[in-house]
Amino acid sequence: MKSMIVRVALALALLVARWVAPGQVAAETSGSGLVIEVKEGQLVTMSGQAASLAQLVADLCAKTGTTLRGYEAGDRPIMVSYEDVPLRDVLQRMLRDETYMIGVRAGASTKDASTDVEVSWVHVTGSKSGTAPAHVVTVPLAAPSAPPAKVPGSMAGFGVSGNVITQALGAQNADERRAATLQLAEHLEANPGELDNFLANDMGSTADELASFEFANEALRTISIRQKDAVARAKIDAIVKMVGLRRNDAPKPPGFAELMQQGMPH
Repeated sequence: MKSMIVRVALALALLVARWVAPGQVAAETSGSGLVIEVKEGQLVTMSGQAASLAQLVADLCAKTGTTLRGYEAGDRPIMVSYEDVPLRDVLQRMLRDETYMIGVRAGASTKDASTDVEVSWVHVTGSKSGTAPAHVVTVPLAAPSAPPAKVPGSMAGFGVSGNVITQALGAQNADERRAATLQLAEHLEANPGELDNFLANDMGSTADELASFEFANEALRTISIRQKDAVARAKIDAIVKMVGLRRNDAPKPPGFAELMQQGMPH
């Protein structure tokens, strides 16, 4: 009788071990009503319909140890079906109608190259449709940076959230600023007409306006690097110089590309 009890206990232990494998978080129903499973490397498995995208994002961040810095988009229901998909890809698919920024960190060592980096924080900055949040979403927020709140008039025509622009120009958090700058630069690379309109403004007036933003030139240089049009690059670089003169910035040493254009010293 005693040996039978031991065998039953061992069988139950093996069953539990197979149900919750090493490196896997046991599945639990989240506030959004979905069962979310997370494995090592931020691999996400979940399926079903959630009434609130905002709540699902908050639950997903809580399950994966990711900081949700803010959710400032309109809310909507969403249907999902993912099996062992990296969190970064899940966010990209879920937030197709929203603008957002993420920070990354070195991930766990796995055989899958896509999990070499993990998402450390997420900030949903707005909706591409421009709709306001449907309701206040309570999420744990990190201490926000304090970039200039007003979008420069010369950049008002850019089709990205105003938060992205002000973060790129003035966020004190370097990771947040780089993420916003990259998002802005990629958007302008895909929408050259918006950049043309920006460059059509009076350069002196644009420089006067941008000189009050601490990291304006950093953002402009990133935008310039991603441009294939030499004329657009030249105009952006001219604005950078004007902004520097207005702020009395120290001259920036020429980069490798500039040195190659100038030719090797004789």
